[in-house]
Amino acid sequence: MKRIYIIASISVFMFLLISCNTLEDNIDSDNSISSIEKHEQKEVNYLYFYDNESRELTLYFPLDLNGFNIKKGVLLQENEIVNENISINISDTMDNKVSITIHEYTPGFNRIKFDLESGETLNLHTGQFYFEKWKYPTYNLSKEDEWHIYEMHSVHEGNMIKGNVTFRKGSNSILHALLPTKAKDVGVEINLEKTKEEENIVSFDYVINLPYAYLYQNEIKNMTFNLIWVQEELESKQTRFLLNEYIPIDIE
Repeated sequence: MKRIYIIASISVFMFLLISCNTLEDNIDSDNSISSIEKHEQKEVNYLYFYDNESRELTLYFPLDLNGFNIKKGVLLQENEIVNENISINISDTMDNKVSITIHEYTPGFNRIKFDLESGETLNLHTGQFYFEKWKYPTYNLSKEDEWHIYEMHSVHEGNMIKGNVTFRKGSNSILHALLPTKAKDVGVEINLEKTKEEENIVSFDYVINLPYAYLYQNEIKNMTFNLIWVQEELESKQTRFLLNEYIPIDIE
């Protein structure tokens, strides 16, 4: 049984998206453009893109990108440009990583093309990223009605993740766990069960089933997905954002 670590943030969310499997998978040692462009990242990411917000990503590649002097970039799905409204954060571009900011929503991409100061271009495979728009719910619940995360943990067992989450509860509410649609389409699913409820505490066990057959069939080595928790107050039917988890899975 191995533990899987979950990165979560409650207010402002920037997730480090790691798109690097092995550092020398069919890559020549000369660091040439043609050599680096041959590499294909065997990973898929199912993520939320928050409405009216930019999205920061850190992309990892199999070789050192120092010396290429990146000027600007665009996102592509295969060979079609899907988003030109991105910024390259030059100060965070070092070794084998590049930090970018996506300024407008795009459904997905799997390549990034850089324009270099030399006049050449560098077209790299990033792994497949899928984004789904999500808007923070508005609510006017009192502080006394709000739920707050008390503790949570999870373990990776075979083809599933088993976990428990406990809240300091306010008003009577329903807990919802939201997965991106494309993640559900390939077989990611979550089941929730309330296991404990006291005056100020409520706990849930959950099981996330992972689509290993799909991942093996498509030779995917890494998968990541977001999981959003929201509170629905029973009387008013208002919903309140609680937590966004970023869950990385390495396929052995």
